[in-house]
Amino acid sequence: MLKKIISMYIFIFVITNLNADIRISGNVTGIATFGIADDDQSVPGGPDGVFTDRKNGYYMESNLGINYRPVSPFEIFFNATMKSRPGAPYVPLQLIYVDKQDFQISVDTIYGKINVFEALSFDLPIDLFVRAGRYNIAAKGYQNISGYKIESVTGKMETSTNFNFDLQADYLMPGSQNLSFMVATNYRLNQAVQKLYDNDIEAGRMHGDDITGEYAPMIVASASLAGLELPFGKFSAESIYILNAGGFNTGHNAAVSANFGIDISRELSVPLGLGFAYYEKNTDVSANSVGNYPGNITTDMRETFRSGLGTGIRYTGNPLSADLNFGFSYSHINHIYRDPISLFGASVDGKLTFDEKYFIGAGFIAGTIGDVRWKTNPDYITEDNNGYDHTFDFLDNYGYEIYGGIKFLPTCRLVVGYVHNQGLAMNYMLENMKGAVIKYKQKGTNAADSLYEIRGIYLKLEMYW
Repeated sequence: MLKKIISMYIFIFVITNLNADIRISGNVTGIATFGIADDDQSVPGGPDGVFTDRKNGYYMESNLGINYRPVSPFEIFFNATMKSRPGAPYVPLQLIYVDKQDFQISVDTIYGKINVFEALSFDLPIDLFVRAGRYNIAAKGYQNISGYKIESVTGKMETSTNFNFDLQADYLMPGSQNLSFMVATNYRLNQAVQKLYDNDIEAGRMHGDDITGEYAPMIVASASLAGLELPFGKFSAESIYILNAGGFNTGHNAAVSANFGIDISRELSVPLGLGFAYYEKNTDVSANSVGNYPGNITTDMRETFRSGLGTGIRYTGNPLSADLNFGFSYSHINHIYRDPISLFGASVDGKLTFDEKYFIGAGFIAGTIGDVRWKTNPDYITEDNNGYDHTFDFLDNYGYEIYGGIKFLPTCRLVVGYVHNQGLAMNYMLENMKGAVIKYKQKGTNAADSLYEIRGIYLKLEMYW
């Protein structure tokens, strides 16, 4: 660890003393959560992030990004990160897997990028970029409006951080408008991801097992339009296709998202976001998780369709500003052994800011609006561990959060809040983070039910530059 930190500082010192265009960005975020739970909500011997003997959560993160342009057409980006958190277990439909970390330092992103036409001194209305390195490619998610982001149906439309290269063409338009096309792939080309069995054949060849010696490519293709000036405001949209998203054998995945910014007056605006997404297999989109390793196995999931809608009202005044947001989502999820399940979720959140410095906010989220039953298909009782049958109801799957704080500088915030989320609502928070809180067994349930909740008072300090 010490060697990594020293090496990082030497690297920073060297490049910052070069005669070149250098921009440094980063953040430091710390969260301490005083957990509120009864002793009978503990799970002895439970996974990381679950209440076993200590109920207080914590989170510390530091990022340092360096954008280095030795000469105009060339760009190098480097980001080092350090995190400390208790983690979170994967719970089907309910919670994404988050690994436990103890302040390890890692370089999560590093790439080189060149503007080909500029390097060749071509005076064209199009920029052509080639990029290669270790980085993540993700959908822009133009549908996201609300604080909870329950409408973020493109959440797993990404490659995962890996060694990729891409080709991007940007058509330059007046003002901030931009039309962009991109194609990308993994550096291993047609051997980017391990192929898995889709169906049960025999022992050792069950669904989710590796197909020995068989691999598949990872391919991304996207088109996006950003900041198109219209009479009523701005319009942005994206369509994206990813073969084997998440660095995993997830098959064909595609999404479209759009954002309309409707200007009512100088102080008042109405944002509207809409998104649709299709995931072929092996992705638990409700839990926002993908994987095939102990504690995070999503290979039971099959075709999923999602749609999301976000909207709100923005008032920017002096000294008072206000935001009110609404989010809605629909997910139709298929499972290899269980009957399909359809989930309707909704959220509302708001925030008041005074003098651009003091703020208070609150929100409520329903993981499901009505009762939804998820059960094993009668033909697969044995295969599904002798069957599963659970009804997700409104009272066990809602959450709420209240908070207030001070913005000391444009780049420093102190927040105090209270959060309580259950079941299908655990993946969504306003100021706290799902990897920063301890999960408790819901009252009146057994550990085998895998029904958890989050509850606590938290203090958050955030600095960024």
